[in-house]
Amino acid sequence: MSKPQPKKDRVPIGNGPCSELSTESLISPERLAEFKQIYLEEFSEELSDEEALEKSIDLLNLFKAIYRPIPVDKAAIYNSMRGCYNEDVPQK
Repeated sequence: MSKPQPKKDRVPIGNGPCSELSTESLISPERLAEFKQIYLEEFSEELSDEEALEKSIDLLNLFKAIYRPIPVDKAAIYNSMRGCYNEDVPQK
């Protein structure tokens, strides 16, 4: 059985009753135009609105996956590797 396709103005974000979001709620038209301009300048390639939306959502998902706060118990190790120390960070 094939998975139902999202409506054109909605994107899948997971499973369940709220598994789709309106594209308008993710990225404003102004931000999408800004993304398209940056992409054009960096890669010399024009994107359609659909391609830009897909790539910008992929980029946001990448940041969501990798950009996380450093846990307090790891902060001292991280700071020592950077050559700095924050006295506010509890030491183990």
